Amino acid sequence: MKLWEVVDNGSVYKRAKFLDQVIPHCGKYLRAVQASQSWFLRGILTQQAWFGPQESQLREPRDSDTQSSRAFDEILKDMGCIALRQNSIFVTSNWSKAEFYTQSGPKTGAVYVILCDDNCHYTWTDYEDIILGPRRLPFDEIKAVKWWNEYISWLQSRSDLTPRERWFMSQAGVISGIAAYRAALQYPEMRDDMPSLASMIDREKFQQQFKPQCDNFPGLVKAMTEQKEIYVQGRYWAIQLTNDLDQELEKRGLPPAMSRKNS
Repeated sequence: MKLWEVVDNGSVYKRAKFLDQVIPHCGKYLRAVQASQSWFLRGILTQQAWFGPQESQLREPRDSDTQSSRAFDEILKDMGCIALRQNSIFVTSNWSKAEFYTQSGPKTGAVYVILCDDNCHYTWTDYEDIILGPRRLPFDEIKAVKWWNEYISWLQSRSDLTPRERWFMSQAGVISGIAAYRAALQYPEMRDDMPSLASMIDREKFQQQFKPQCDNFPGLVKAMTEQKEIYVQGRYWAIQLTNDLDQELEKRGLPPAMSRKNS
C-alpha cells in the first residue's frame, strides 16, 4: 500500500483524501495543534508509511519499574484521569525525544505524526520524560514508619522467620521506614504482607512534584508548547513524518511538523 493510503471500516483513503477523511474526526486535537503550533510525535520501530485507525492498548513499562507505574496510575485514577500510563500511547512534541525511540539495536524505525480522534483522553505531567522507580516517588514518611514498626512487631511475634525476614528484623533501628519499605518492594514474596505502593505515596508531595493534569484544554496546549510527555488514550492515526506530509498539512492551514523537528 502506498504512502497516504489508509483503510478505515472498508474504505480506502488515497493520498490527500486521507487527511480530508481523518481531519473531521480530530477537531479538538487540531485546535490544540493550532494553539500550540506543534504536533504529537512518536518514535515507532518500523518504516511503514502509516498506522491506523487503532486504539491505544494495555502496555507494559519499557524503562520504568512496573510497580511504580501502577502506583502512579492508581493516583491518576483517583484524580479522575482516564488516560493512564498502562492504557495509553506516549507522545511528545519534541522531535529529538521521539527520534530517540526509533532505534533499538539493529532495528530502525521513524518518527510519526499522531492524529487523535475527538473521543481521545489526555494526561500529562510537568516532565518531558519520566522513568519511574520507588526512589522517584514521594513517600509518606509517617505511613512508612508506622508500617515499619508494625512489621517489626509482627516479625518479633513469630518463631518461623525466613532468612530474609531475619535480615529485616536485624535492621530495626538501623534503617528508616522508607528505606525498609523500598527494600521490601524488591521481594515479590513479601508484597502480600505490605500496604500497596500507591497507599504509601504522599499525595500532596506527588501533586507538587509531578503536577499531573488531564483533559484540560488550556493545560494541554501549554504541555504541547513546553514539550511535556503526554499520555493519549483512544483512537488515533499515525503518519510518518515527511516533507510531503508537511505540504499537505499546510494546504489545509495547519502548522507543519517537519520544519519544527529540530526546535
